[in-house]
Amino acid sequence: MGAKYAFLSFHILSVLPDIIVADTDNHRVLQFSPGVKDGKVIAGGNGEGDELNQLCVPCGVAVDSDGSLIIADCGNDRVVRWTVGAKEGTVVAGGNGEGKELNQLSCPCGVAVTKDGTIIVGDCGNHRAVAWAKGAKEGRIVAGGKEGSALSELSSPNGVAVDEEGAVYIADIKNDRVVKWAAGAKEGVVVAGGKGAGPESDKIDGPCGVAMACNGDVLISERGSQVRNFRVTRWSQGAKEGTSVAGGTGQAANGSRSALECLDMPWGIAQAPDGGFIVVDSGNHRVVHWAPNAETGTLVAAGNGRGSGLSQVKSPCGVALVPK
Repeated sequence: MGAKYAFLSFHILSVLPDIIVADTDNHRVLQFSPGVKDGKVIAGGNGEGDELNQLCVPCGVAVDSDGSLIIADCGNDRVVRWTVGAKEGTVVAGGNGEGKELNQLSCPCGVAVTKDGTIIVGDCGNHRAVAWAKGAKEGRIVAGGKEGSALSELSSPNGVAVDEEGAVYIADIKNDRVVKWAAGAKEGVVVAGGKGAGPESDKIDGPCGVAMACNGDVLISERGSQVRNFRVTRWSQGAKEGTSVAGGTGQAANGSRSALECLDMPWGIAQAPDGGFIVVDSGNHRVVHWAPNAETGTLVAAGNGRGSGLSQVKSPCGVALVPK
């Protein structure tokens, strides 16, 4: 019965790799294989705490070129690296208490890895993005550093992404915008939103996740802070408006946001190999895949209610894909 259930309930698509999910309120990271109901714990899962085999409210997750996990361990004000099969992590950024010094972080939420292995951190509580080179004892500010709405400032940055040229894209939540900071820049450039929260195509609402599409477009998950857009939008480089590509439909006909054409507080997002994307549907405690031009998503991880079982997650945030 279990195997039949898995095949009926999960989208088995050969192009999809394994999916890494930051299971935030369970203080663990899970790996789900396509078509398999249960995930496996690959980091944390030993209760909430600050030991090296524990996590505390993990938010963002990325995969390094060697397959190691890079985890924004928000509640511990640190970023940890977990190598494949490890029983504990290694602190690679922060871990010196909450603070604004260059060897500290404050509620890191988003992480990305550059081609040379540098870790970019969305340092939410410090309103900045910082770069930590391999082996570094402190980070380097690459964006923001002061709370505000000026182009040199950020306000509670969350998700981060890096393009082929090394520019950093930042989900600037409280400013309802995504900004691009080129290497060495003193201020960012608005690439999406920045006109206040709203459902209109030139606005975004509480952007949380950001990812680069293969063609250079910017994918943005709108967690919603004011108008509850609960959607994913796609913005071409230089565009004045975005296109809604997932969610944004409010409630389904039955009054629920749990239907697969809906999203509820979408969070982390990652480009999928088929040209679509994987998005964390945090309020529905699941992860869904949206194929190109699809009108509804397909369940690919969890979706069995809020819980601590291996087929469940609690308010997940981050997502990453294992390179094939």
